[in-house]
Amino acid sequence: MWKAATSYYPQAWEREMLNIKDVNVEAYKYLIAIPPSWYGEKLFEVRHFAMITNKFAVNLDTQDCTCRKWVVSGIPCCHAIATIRFLNLNPKDFVPIWFRRSTYDETYASIIFPVNGHLLWERTSCPDILPPLKRKLPGRPKKKRRLESWELRRDETQMTKGGHRKKCSICRIVGHNRNQCPLHPQPSEEPSQERT
Repeated sequence: MWKAATSYYPQAWEREMLNIKDVNVEAYKYLIAIPPSWYGEKLFEVRHFAMITNKFAVNLDTQDCTCRKWVVSGIPCCHAIATIRFLNLNPKDFVPIWFRRSTYDETYASIIFPVNGHLLWERTSCPDILPPLKRKLPGRPKKKRRLESWELRRDETQMTKGGHRKKCSICRIVGHNRNQCPLHPQPSEEPSQERT
């Protein structure tokens, strides 16, 4: 029963409810009558005012929200704050200690001694160290940037290049031009006869 109450996605909840049904049908009927959004005291379903159709699940025990802003930044998102205020709790209690003003003050409480700029450095008898000379490499310089490993993979999440796609002028199908068209007549291999 606890697995059904603490499930985070509908498929796991349905699977656990079927297990409960196998054990006790009366308990299944009682639990199925309760909407899943009311299970537990720390798991809530929140709707965003600007996007009425979107629903977000907030879990205060694990401190996460399905919008993922709370997990990524560590600071409660607007859905989490709405849930916290609904329970009459203080949202500041859910902010990690390293984001608080007191931690910032403790970090910089000691004196940070300034460093002199390069104009006030001591002069030495050694010559100044200069960067190495730039050597001109043979050949035409490359203008194309080096792609990262994730950019080399093509999948459905990446956008296609803008502009026009190749379209055959014979069959009007996108993807090839008239030279590669299967309907394009091939030139005969017979030698041409010269006029006399």
